[in-house]
Amino acid sequence: LLEPLLFTAILYAVFMILRGQSDPKMPLLVIIGIMIFSCFSRTVSACTQALVNNSSLIAMIYFPREIFHASIVGFQLYKLVMSLLVIIPMMIWLKITPSVTLLLLIPAILGIGMLAVGIGMFASILQVRIRDVSQLVTVLLRAGFFISGVFYGAEHVPPEWVDIHLLNPVAVYIEMSRNAIIGADYGVLELRHMLVAGAFSLSSLIIGMFFFKRNESKVVKYL
Repeated sequence: LLEPLLFTAILYAVFMILRGQSDPKMPLLVIIGIMIFSCFSRTVSACTQALVNNSSLIAMIYFPREIFHASIVGFQLYKLVMSLLVIIPMMIWLKITPSVTLLLLIPAILGIGMLAVGIGMFASILQVRIRDVSQLVTVLLRAGFFISGVFYGAEHVPPEWVDIHLLNPVAVYIEMSRNAIIGADYGVLELRHMLVAGAFSLSSLIIGMFFFKRNESKVVKYL
């Protein structure tokens, strides 16, 4: 809970200085973005290292190796749900009334989990053969932080670039989570953006699982 709160406070202070004015909802928007992206980032990073970090256990006994990825994404989604509890007092402070749009949190959380574990399973196979893959993943995740709308909303993106911005499924899930908390009339997100993001996440999971199952027996000898 402390990490997203402190990070939000820092970003809020910086943007107050740059803008010269404050948006009362900005801390809430930023903390939602941080929580969603942190779940994605940590899941991808941990899944990438899953086989290498557990090489001694893999060498001792056979078991389904995808259990590592399942436990990682399960734990990170649990942390995300627990962290979201900090939003309740912020909603009370901002006088935001909960509505049926809160249900959007469910597909947003499931979507970010599927996307992260699918990418992570794919990267974990590459990491066994090419140990620098984890460093590349770290760089890409760092870049992803700035292009996924963590500290800005899709409504701040120029209209001609909104559809391109929302091709990023992480950005869509952040906007979905914000819509869930603030209300359906917030932002520029449309149903088509959510459907594309969901299809991308599901495809990522299927491709990642297929690639992992096809190659895991070939790469474990390099651990």
